[in-house]
Amino acid sequence: MSQVDQCVELGFKGVAKDNGWCVPALYDDESLFPVCERVAEHGLPNSPGAEEYIRAANYYLGHRLLFASSSPIRPLGLSVEQFAALPFEDEDLRQRCLGGNVQRLLGI
Repeated sequence: MSQVDQCVELGFKGVAKDNGWCVPALYDDESLFPVCERVAEHGLPNSPGAEEYIRAANYYLGHRLLFASSSPIRPLGLSVEQFAALPFEDEDLRQRCLGGNVQRLLGI
């Protein structure tokens, strides 16, 4: 965890990782969950660019943005919790991104 804290002190704005490049792949490695939780404790996104996507969703991308998680790399509940805290203009937009847009896309 000290590396996460050090990154925050150095001014990092988020953490991105693709555990599929590790050998063996670490998609389901629960030892990484505390790292994601520590990043969240600092209020940082675990994937850079979230703020830009939300700004775009609030402006023009709201009917195209879909929620996605990196499960099983990190706990699904944590992803949903962080998504719920993002600054969407209104709850209708948040719900479209959580499932309404994909339902419309797939015709279900």
